[in-house]
Amino acid sequence: MVKTFKIYHIICEGASEEAYLKELNHYLRESGFAVFFNVYNVCGASQYKTIKNKYREALKRKKNTDEIFIWLDNDVFKRKKLSKDELQKF
Repeated sequence: MVKTFKIYHIICEGASEEAYLKELNHYLRESGFAVFFNVYNVCGASQYKTIKNKYREALKRKKNTDEIFIWLDNDVFKRKKLSKDELQKF
């Protein structure tokens, strides 16, 4: 029987978040979970335009059952003076 994987597209801002998700993928695969995190790292760019482009890239690859999440540290909003509402506009 072939497992149907639930895919989550995660846009993250740095290498540590990417490493956490890759390790979690490894653990989940070895434990038999049908979940996979597809990681889009914006490499600490923390720029609205970069995040928006990664979101659009994830959206193109998204299937009906996939979900997209953006994982950012709160300091992104403070450094770039972006509100959470501004990031949710796209």
